[in-house]
Amino acid sequence: MLDDVPVDVSWSQAVLAMLLRLGTASDPKEICVRVEALLLDHMADDARCLFYDEEEGLLWSARDASMEDAAAASLSGQVAAHGELRCVEEARRLDGYNPRMDGQGERFLAVPIQAKGPPVHGVLWVSRGFGEPPFAASDVSQLQLLVRFLAPRLDELTWRSDFDVNQAVSPLFIEGPYRSEALQELMHRRERGALLHFDRGLLNSVYWAFVGVTVLALFGIVTVPIGDDVQGPSVVRLAGRSEVVALRDGAIADIAVQPGEAVVTGQILVTLHDAAAAAEFRRLELEFEEQLRHLLRNPDDPVSRQAVTTLRGQRLESQTRLREHQVRSPADGVVQDLWVTIGHTVGRGDLLVSLAGEEPHPQVWAILPGEARPRIRPGTTLVFRLDGYRDATQHLSIDEVSSHVVRPIEVQRRLGIPPEMLPRRPATLVRARLADAFASAGHEYPFHDGMTGTAEVRIRSTTLLFAVFPSLEAWF
Repeated sequence: MLDDVPVDVSWSQAVLAMLLRLGTASDPKEICVRVEALLLDHMADDARCLFYDEEEGLLWSARDASMEDAAAASLSGQVAAHGELRCVEEARRLDGYNPRMDGQGERFLAVPIQAKGPPVHGVLWVSRGFGEPPFAASDVSQLQLLVRFLAPRLDELTWRSDFDVNQAVSPLFIEGPYRSEALQELMHRRERGALLHFDRGLLNSVYWAFVGVTVLALFGIVTVPIGDDVQGPSVVRLAGRSEVVALRDGAIADIAVQPGEAVVTGQILVTLHDAAAAAEFRRLELEFEEQLRHLLRNPDDPVSRQAVTTLRGQRLESQTRLREHQVRSPADGVVQDLWVTIGHTVGRGDLLVSLAGEEPHPQVWAILPGEARPRIRPGTTLVFRLDGYRDATQHLSIDEVSSHVVRPIEVQRRLGIPPEMLPRRPATLVRARLADAFASAGHEYPFHDGMTGTAEVRIRSTTLLFAVFPSLEAWF
């Protein structure tokens, strides 16, 4: 061995670069191509990397299928069989020379590819013509350096191939459902199939389907509108209906009308009792009569005249206060409902009497949140869902919107609804006209005053993108 002979630095760099390219190579053909290209570039006119099968005694090339022969039938095979370097000057004259396996050159240098011991994986040989300089000790050292680093790589590939074959023909595997002929074929096959096989057509279809769904989802996020709705309780009222409420606290002393009775503007409907006001009026009236009699007996008495004048004013003022306890009709109409009885105590704002006009028509009043008032306009669509009739949803156009936000007590005064329907915060009142009847389950029913439901109004339309990121809406 000539390991002590120095090796050219450029050759060492070239070998290192080639080995880095072969770091993940597992194909013998790729190894042959790269090794032979390196030798041709730096050492000789002809070069070969041949693999050796010790069991069958064959020498073969992974790059050229025609280069396969018995090891004993060539100089290269003898080097592989004996595991010894050989360098000769006149190769054509030697016994065993095979021009197909050993090349056409006169000068021949061959080195076995092995680690520090067996097995021999193959042979590297280079050749030159007779007119070329003979191979020197530096050439031998360069070739040995290449073998020193190449042999461990081939050891690893050989071990991996043996491991795969042993796994394939393990007893557990042989006892399976596979034929022995198929296992033998697998054991001697040099190429392995792919670990996984993908149906490209199906994979492409799934990919483009995913892309399509993604594009549609993005398109929907950007363009499909979603609504910002407000809702609240609602009640059916007949147009021309007016609700008469108490203006002060008191007890019902008298009811002057009955349901169905026609009334005119200013007619007394209900009288509230106030004992203190009545007693005061009675006292002033008696005192006024007494002073008036005294004045009639003494017409020139200035004291009596002044007392009569003062008492007349106080009497009129007390009478006015008593008249405030008389609840009068605000308009002509028909008494529809009486909400109180004699002796019933009421407070300010409590409903007393309901009056209806001559030709009432139904309409719905909706109680919506007060903060929605700036966004609600006449003509906006109102969706009215009547309680007890799921299939009788009404799509109406708003006719009237309250000019200001209404307090809960004013909502009760205007609509006469029960306390449980009153909002907890100031609200917006909207009105929409109804048809005379509605259809449900194949039948037609008239609207009646006091029917309740839920109203919904869309105050703004946006997209899902702007709903999640409101700040983007200012940029578009």
